[in-house]
Amino acid sequence: MTLIEYIKSSFDIAVTLSSEKQFKELKKTLNYEINENYSEDYESLLRKEESDIRQHISIEHQLKLYSEKLIDKLEELEKENMILSEKLV
Repeated sequence: MTLIEYIKSSFDIAVTLSSEKQFKELKKTLNYEINENYSEDYESLLRKEESDIRQHISIEHQLKLYSEKLIDKLEELEKENMILSEKLV
């Protein structure tokens, strides 16, 4: 390895390390700003999503009860139909 290649390689490593360090510092700064400035917005969005999920679960539960009721009614009607058809025969 020549001296020029060694210097170039060392320079590339230094730039990479410097970039990584700057990236880490920028990430910390951005995380702090995001946490500081948007925590209330994030919390309100989270509450809204929780509300939507709870509403969805409630609707799903209502649909399940309704479908069970329909199945029971259908079974009852089938029994009545069977009894009536036996009487006709």
